[in-house]
Amino acid sequence: MPPPSQSDLHEANADTGTTGHYIALKDMNCLHNVRTSAPHEVVTVTLPTGENIKSTHTGELRFSPDYKGQQVHVFKSLWGSLLGIGDLCDAGLIAVFDKQRVYIVDPHQQTVVLTGNRDLRTRLWMIALKPIKSYEEAEAVRVAAQIHTKMLDRPDIITTPMDLLQPQTIT
Repeated sequence: MPPPSQSDLHEANADTGTTGHYIALKDMNCLHNVRTSAPHEVVTVTLPTGENIKSTHTGELRFSPDYKGQQVHVFKSLWGSLLGIGDLCDAGLIAVFDKQRVYIVDPHQQTVVLTGNRDLRTRLWMIALKPIKSYEEAEAVRVAAQIHTKMLDRPDIITTPMDLLQPQTIT
C-alpha cells in the first residue's frame, strides 16, 4: 500500500494504544523545537509486521505552551502520525469520544484544546495537529449540544466546554 499523498492537512490518529506521540515526517512542520534526536532520545517502535523503526527527530506539539506531554518523536518510515491519548491524559487533559468526534479538554482552563473527526473510511478518530481557534471551540460545543439534544431531548445540556465532560442521563 503506498503512503498517503502530501497535503496541507496534517492529522494524527487519536490512538489509545500507543505509548507516545509518534509523528510522520510529512507532519513535522506542525511541530516546535524540532531537532535531530540525541542517541539517548532515540525511540524504537515495533510495527505490527514485526519490523523495528527508530525515531530520527524530537519536537513538541503546538497546541498549548502550558502542558507537559507534548514531546513527540518523528519517524521517517511512518505514513501517518499517532497522537497518544494516554500521554494527553497523563498531562491532565481529558479525552471525550463520541460516535463522530473526539475532543481533548483542559479541565483546569475549561477549554477544548484539540478536536477531531471520525474518518468514515477507516473508522478512526483523527485529530488536527494544530491548536484550535475560538470559533472551532465554539463549533465543538455547538455540535456536542446538537448531538446530546437529539439523544436526550434537552437543549440546555451542553453550553460550555466543561459540559462535554458531564455524564448525561436519559430521564
